[in-house]
Amino acid sequence: MLNDEQRRDFIKYALLGLSCLASPSLSAIAANKGRLAGQTVIVIGAGVSGLSAAQQLVSAGAQVVVLEAKNRIGGRLWTDRSLGIPFEMGAGWLHGPVANPITQLAEQVSAQRFVTDDESLIVYTSDGQQISAEQLQQGWLDFEQLLSAVEQRLAELDEDISLAQALRELPDSTAKSALMKWALSAFSEFDSGAGINLLSAYYFDQDLAFKGADQVFPNGYDAILQPLANALDIKLEQNVQSISYSDAAVQVTTDRANFEADYVIVTLPLGVLKSASVNFIPPLPERQQQLIDKLGMGNVTKVGLLYEHCFWPPDTQYFGYMSKTDGQFPYFMNSKTFSAGHLLVGICVGDYAWEIERKIDAQISREVTAILRQMFGNKVPPPKQIIVSRWSVDPCSYGSYSYSSVGSAPEDFNLFGQVLDKRLLFAGEHTLFDYHGTVHGAYLSGITAVKRLIALVKSH
Repeated sequence: MLNDEQRRDFIKYALLGLSCLASPSLSAIAANKGRLAGQTVIVIGAGVSGLSAAQQLVSAGAQVVVLEAKNRIGGRLWTDRSLGIPFEMGAGWLHGPVANPITQLAEQVSAQRFVTDDESLIVYTSDGQQISAEQLQQGWLDFEQLLSAVEQRLAELDEDISLAQALRELPDSTAKSALMKWALSAFSEFDSGAGINLLSAYYFDQDLAFKGADQVFPNGYDAILQPLANALDIKLEQNVQSISYSDAAVQVTTDRANFEADYVIVTLPLGVLKSASVNFIPPLPERQQQLIDKLGMGNVTKVGLLYEHCFWPPDTQYFGYMSKTDGQFPYFMNSKTFSAGHLLVGICVGDYAWEIERKIDAQISREVTAILRQMFGNKVPPPKQIIVSRWSVDPCSYGSYSYSSVGSAPEDFNLFGQVLDKRLLFAGEHTLFDYHGTVHGAYLSGITAVKRLIALVKSH
């Protein structure tokens, strides 16, 4: 297992020399110009991957229409402003801004960014006691040793097991401590999007990362959508019902109209593909369906809590809570550090993320208020307003982002995006293992899909 710094160093030396990553949109546009002249393409989904693909297709000379089920663009990148300040319902961070293609988009629109200090953290026990800096430092060391012990255990095995099982098989009881259980939720489950009982012990942390401290967008992450959507033919509220493909053409049927083209790029989230709510005619080949079934679709819940005043340390970026219930609000982000509003963002992960999204807002408000009173005292008021992301029950996503499930491997993600048929291609964060679960992964997958389409057209 590579730790975060090792993965980032790997990126620096192994990948930064590639022009497609150093300036992906510009270099790809220059290389593809005119190569799809006369071709018609339907892109399904106006999330980041779909918009990225559509821009590349237009630059290559294709006639493109983008079909989106919702009444907005962005997919799982959604900045909500109903609280009076920007709240990211989905993607929230620019992970590793150095040489990241999303940085290029942000710079195009002069989007304000703010570095969130991961070391600005106070952790509380379930009964409200603050963990000392010394205890926290020792906890980091124990956590690293824990993952190293898992790696050693895996070296003795011939088959994949869940991270939870690997931890159970360790000889000592370190993994059972309250601090380690919190770290597994706050880091492993949050980063991966799934409970440790579902994560592949081999591959849950083997993806790559760009260098640099993570950043947020104080005025809204959705600023980057403007250059992605510019001049595209996007048809909103087009709920795709079926995709018919043959050797000659493709036809996409929505609840409003029929669309025909030479090719189709499908950027539906993995959760939607798993739900089988879109009918493929003919049915997808067995290999592709096996990949859909094998890869995991995870879920992370965000709860925006707006207050009349700030009752927490205003300069601390993150607060941890060592709940006795796995995945229950292990993290709170303090938006006061970069926003004028008195906003806390609570995070739920693992199995609990699926559970909490089936509760009504009033229940969640009472639950989180009880937790915050443990942390900050009994005078903590209920939130003035609350907003909850519910990606697991959204029929346009059915989850937040993909993860490495037990039995899956990196090549399964990458095979997902390989040319499936002479007319049908896939893109999305779940089609690139190295960057799955990220905005830049979605963006790069769109570029990759168009490159494959160009090669396909050339081979005809």
